[in-house]
Amino acid sequence: ECNDLFNLFKTTTYYSPELIWQRFQMALEKGKKGNISLANYLQKTLPKSDQAAAALWLKVHKKPTLITNSKSWNSKSFKAADIFAHGLSKLSRKNITLAQKTWREQQHNFQLKDTQKDKVKKYFGLRLAYQGKFITSHDYLSTIIKPDSEARIWRVRVALRLQNWRNVQAALENLSVEEQQLENWRYWQARTWEQLNQNIKAQALFTELAQERSYYGFAAADKVNLPYKFNNVPIPATSTALATFAQQPAFQVVQELQNIGRETEAKRHWWFAIKLADNEQIKMAAKLAQQWGQIPTAVFTVAKAKYWDDVELRFPLAFQSEIKYYAQQQNLNPAVVFGLIRQESVFNSQAGSHVGARGLMQIMPATGKQIARELKDKWGSTSSLHNPNTNIRYGTYYYKKLVNKFAGKFALAAAGYNAGPNRVKLWRPQVQMPMDIWIETIPFDETRKYVSVVLMNTIIYQDRLQQTGLKMQNLLPMVHPK
Repeated sequence: ECNDLFNLFKTTTYYSPELIWQRFQMALEKGKKGNISLANYLQKTLPKSDQAAAALWLKVHKKPTLITNSKSWNSKSFKAADIFAHGLSKLSRKNITLAQKTWREQQHNFQLKDTQKDKVKKYFGLRLAYQGKFITSHDYLSTIIKPDSEARIWRVRVALRLQNWRNVQAALENLSVEEQQLENWRYWQARTWEQLNQNIKAQALFTELAQERSYYGFAAADKVNLPYKFNNVPIPATSTALATFAQQPAFQVVQELQNIGRETEAKRHWWFAIKLADNEQIKMAAKLAQQWGQIPTAVFTVAKAKYWDDVELRFPLAFQSEIKYYAQQQNLNPAVVFGLIRQESVFNSQAGSHVGARGLMQIMPATGKQIARELKDKWGSTSSLHNPNTNIRYGTYYYKKLVNKFAGKFALAAAGYNAGPNRVKLWRPQVQMPMDIWIETIPFDETRKYVSVVLMNTIIYQDRLQQTGLKMQNLLPMVHPK
């Protein structure tokens, strides 16, 4: 559909070699491997005089060690500095030590712009942080002239990991105005003031944060000894209003399809109906799904409406008897198990991930087989993991193994459940540190978010189960060295 318009664009003065070069570079920087096929195509569209530089760039992209011999290049030639900087970023993924050595020895051979130097420093800083070399990482990240958002944020995290609170304060002040208003960085501002003995400012900000129903809000509440705020405001929907709403033809079709077991078609009709609805109708539909016992559908539907305060809808107590039974078997707080399942599958027993994890607690088939052997169960098939009893039994057993492995620390066990216990062992600190710092500096974005959400869910589910006693500070003990 774009071809005719693009061909017309190519006939205008706006279409230039520099624009092609920009797209060429973006193609190579996309993801971990880059879009090689697109870069090859773009190389052919460049002027003949530029194609040799593009060919070298592609070679360096595929084999970054070529930059170690860059002294043989004409360092002032077209795009040489770009190619050198790109090669360093690629090499840092495979051999950060060699990349650093090459940078020290050869950077002065090239007419590098500040933006190119910043890019190299950012890649080095991030790579070293992921490897646990935080002092050297800070040296790179703190000297970037114009850091992007990722570099700014990791400068804060690296300073946190070093527990250098003066550097944390400097890094927080270097965040953009928008970033400084985000809940996590407001929490870390309060923690920093606390460490720098600016207690009045810290207490005021902790008190403000404690009004939120979140991981950071609960952690802040403990700092100032305030009760947790759950801010439960259910969507108003009477039985009569729901019955009337359910009479709409679209939802009658959904219900009929459910009644005859055609679940896949029912879901397709549901989401088509939601796509055509306004925000108030979507909220009503979420309550209807809740009434029908369609738990995951209700949760995902209310998220479409961006309504977050119906806590009972968003944090359902599905499979309550099974969860309580198997949690008791493993001496686990059932709120923790609810928190895990809410994040893993949103209580969809038929859930499956792109990597093959199955069921409520998203167990990999290989892990399921191993657990079956350890429990002396007869392994049936992968489909057995969609059985709620089997899945919760296996999942609680495996999670308890991780809790024991990590000396009772639920956050480390949650990280191990998501990323694997071997990675968590690598991420353990060299010196003792508070758990909230460790969580904030987990290298994987997905795992960092996963752990904080599971801990938040646990506190919410404790309230939903009408239990007391467990505080966020109990879930955030000190982390000891490897």
